[in-house]
Amino acid sequence: MCTVSNPSCAMLKNNGTTSFGRQTTDGVNSFVLADGVLVHFHSRDDIWVDLDGSNKGKNQVCHDIFRFVYHYNTGVIPDGQGAADNTSVNENNCTAWVIRYDNMDYLKCSDLKFWGKTTCK
Repeated sequence: MCTVSNPSCAMLKNNGTTSFGRQTTDGVNSFVLADGVLVHFHSRDDIWVDLDGSNKGKNQVCHDIFRFVYHYNTGVIPDGQGAADNTSVNENNCTAWVIRYDNMDYLKCSDLKFWGKTTCK
């Protein structure tokens, strides 16, 4: 967890607000929540969330890492929110899939489609 005494973390200033976080060598800002979730800001509109932290789990997109996008007009939305009817699940829309259908069945079967077959059952 990021605290003052944790050497891997630093005080970050964004828009005049100071917070605890970590800045990596490529300029990426991130912070760890109390439950271990890692929130990673790749750019001002690209947000990655690692549900079990960077040192646990598969560390793979659509398994334990999910992407959100910030849009000026709509705020933070899951990546893939506007997926078309016949779109298969992929790394660009799995976040929207999990939130919309409350499952990760795309890991078990390959014939799922937005607004079509949404579960392996």
